Amino acid sequence: MTDEFPYFYNQDFDKDTNKKVNMEIMKYAGMYILKKMDIPPSEGGHIFSVPLEGLDVHLEAILDDIMFHNLIEIDSNSTCYKITDDGKEYINKLLDEIEGYIEKYQDFEPVTRVNLMKRDRVNPLRARFLWGLYDGEFDDFNQWQENWQIAENEKINDWREIITTKEFYDMLFEDINHMEAFDDDALDEVLRQAENDRKKDMPEVQITRVEGNTSPASSNQDVVVTREYYYNDPYYFNPIYDPLFWYIVF
Repeated sequence: MTDEFPYFYNQDFDKDTNKKVNMEIMKYAGMYILKKMDIPPSEGGHIFSVPLEGLDVHLEAILDDIMFHNLIEIDSNSTCYKITDDGKEYINKLLDEIEGYIEKYQDFEPVTRVNLMKRDRVNPLRARFLWGLYDGEFDDFNQWQENWQIAENEKINDWREIITTKEFYDMLFEDINHMEAFDDDALDEVLRQAENDRKKDMPEVQITRVEGNTSPASSNQDVVVTREYYYNDPYYFNPIYDPLFWYIVF
């Protein structure tokens, strides 16, 4: 049972539900582990030796899954896990993904943000986790537990345990799962208002363009024409989210 459901098992749930919960935990924890491996220990990173020792053994199922998908491998010289080229590419995709979310949704209130994500076929739970991972919200879990006002007798001392508990993700996603649902008309009105505010607050840009004849034969007779243009830039870039990407676990 432990091997099949390494991080969660509820006897009141059927096998498929227990398996799904474990896979979700492993997916998010795997992203966290990759971040830990991608930065040096002096900056909060972590080195996983082979064989695993101490609480690292608790993460063996996740490390095996990441390695199965060729995102990490064992370095024969250091006898430690290291990120592969595929793993580095995957991390870059995650960075692109979350930076796209931030640019597109950061100016909206949380409830509007979640509703927009759902309409855009973005998984708001995944976006919430990646956003926190990107911002460093989970870099110090002692501070995180203080911020979330976790009771002293309920605090968990080690990040390797926290990222594999269903309770952590339940707390992280609770607000999202209970947010008010907006209809399309309400969301369209929010977007119209945001666009109007953006245009109103955008400063005018003055551009001076210099044109002239610069051919060698007439270099002494150059004519410089200066034209001034005043306008509000109508171009605003929002990365387009690929709705299929979030179905990819590893």
